[in-house]
Amino acid sequence: MNAQLNDTLIASEDAVLALLIANPEALADIDIVPADMHTEYGKAIMAALIRLNTAGKPVSGISLAHELRSAGELDRIGGLEQIKAIRKDDHHISELPRFVEIIRDAAMLSRMRTISSSVASLAANEALPMAERYKQACEIVNRMESVREAYKPIHIKDGVLLGLKDVADRIDLANTGHIPGMRSSLKELDNVLLGIRPGTVVTIAGRTSMGKTVLAMQIAKKACTTQSKVLVFSLEMTAGELMQRQCAAMGDINLAAISGGTMTGKEMAAFTDMSAIILQWNMWVDDRGGIDVREIGNVARRQAARSGLDLIVVDHIGLMTHPGDNLAQGIGKTTSALKALAKELKVPVIMVAQLNREAAKGATIRRPTLVDLQDSGRIEQDSDVVLLIHRPGYYDESAPQDYAEIIVAKNRQGARGVVVKAQWEGMFTRFTNWPDGRDYQKGYKERFEP
Repeated sequence: MNAQLNDTLIASEDAVLALLIANPEALADIDIVPADMHTEYGKAIMAALIRLNTAGKPVSGISLAHELRSAGELDRIGGLEQIKAIRKDDHHISELPRFVEIIRDAAMLSRMRTISSSVASLAANEALPMAERYKQACEIVNRMESVREAYKPIHIKDGVLLGLKDVADRIDLANTGHIPGMRSSLKELDNVLLGIRPGTVVTIAGRTSMGKTVLAMQIAKKACTTQSKVLVFSLEMTAGELMQRQCAAMGDINLAAISGGTMTGKEMAAFTDMSAIILQWNMWVDDRGGIDVREIGNVARRQAARSGLDLIVVDHIGLMTHPGDNLAQGIGKTTSALKALAKELKVPVIMVAQLNREAAKGATIRRPTLVDLQDSGRIEQDSDVVLLIHRPGYYDESAPQDYAEIIVAKNRQGARGVVVKAQWEGMFTRFTNWPDGRDYQKGYKERFEP
């Protein structure tokens, strides 16, 4: 830092400290922390001012000196003479934002230089694979706050407005059928959830082969048809396999014919037409296996900055690499990080999860419950909505083969415990609305309902 900038920065710090000593209530309106200060006495005095203000104690030269002495810092920063020298600084409170901006800019420049040095060191570290160097460099950059605006809690009046809007949405739904959030294309499910809203985490869980990925991608497809931007992390299927399933669902094409290369001329024409439609979607797919939540965060943030982002799908968390040696704790950290990512980017995150196989054992195939979530109760805790898919016909040929239940096991903002009936069309890999007036096959309720 050159001498002129150094002098300007020190003068700005002295001015800010003097104004805060005289006007301690202004602490609530500035966005700098002790670590942003350049001088050691600036760091110590700023921290002491914050402690006094937080404790509700009066701020003066005497109380500040006492606080610093109690912390063992008064002599280290130059004693009472240093406080007296700062208080001689004579500026008007209206000048505070200008001085704060100088301090913030200098602190950000210092962080940029530190990050630049760290990234350069990583780039030169040939002992690490290039992919690992790139990954760590992205993490370093993402940790830097590009804009450090002060967070302000929501005033209760804004909470009232949000609550009124939610009520208005529900009235609008009752009167017009309008759904405010993203839709699933299943009318009954959308009516229960009122759509899928930004900042929420929706877990879609089920036992093996229940259609978890199908439902998640059905929501993603519906979002794409409304010009939303979707990012899919597919840890099990390739992007090509996902596209084939979408073509089957959209074009009434038997997936087995696509996979086996036995499509008729009519099916091939439909496949081509559906592919042309999918080409217009704003969907990006990361189909690497075994990635962790840090990499998901890195990719999502870059995608949001580059092209915008409206929805994230993670399929599925059981195939991710989780931090730590304990799987349950690792999954808990992963789901917590995905929840934080949803709130940070203000987009919904749909994560697919597996249910324990034990729940399917026994003479009676019972409906799954939240306790069946595999490996971690944190999945339930961090989810705003949990949907459990159940197809009794998968286990018993006498049960209706096309009948499926989507159980709303958790719904933070609405009804839960609701069983949404859906029709499973396996050859086309899709769920559709259960036909009005159609009942279960005889005997189903007695045999399969708890």
